[in-house]
Amino acid sequence: MGRQRRCASEHPVSTIWQLHGSGMFSAYCKRHGLV
Repeated sequence: MGRQRRCASEHPVSTIWQLHGSGMFSAYCKRHGLV
């Protein structure tokens, strides 16, 4: 959970929740090397 929280702080909250709801939250963070 700590990693997701860190990733969330790097991007707009609205975008984060939108990606999270689509199940692409983790993939998005990994793609940008945030996790």
